[in-house]
Amino acid sequence: YPVLHDKGMIGGLFKGLFGYNGDPSAIELLTWLTAVLGLGYAWKRASAQK
Repeated sequence: YPVLHDKGMIGGLFKGLFGYNGDPSAIELLTWLTAVLGLGYAWKRASAQK
């Protein structure tokens, strides 16, 4: 299997930990992108306040 395939080594790990899907729908991509950008913004803002 390819590395990021659902049944591949890393894909299987990501699927178990984060619910990764090797063939995501548009709404799944949008949700993941929003979450990653939001967490990145919060992290950067928290780091700047120190």
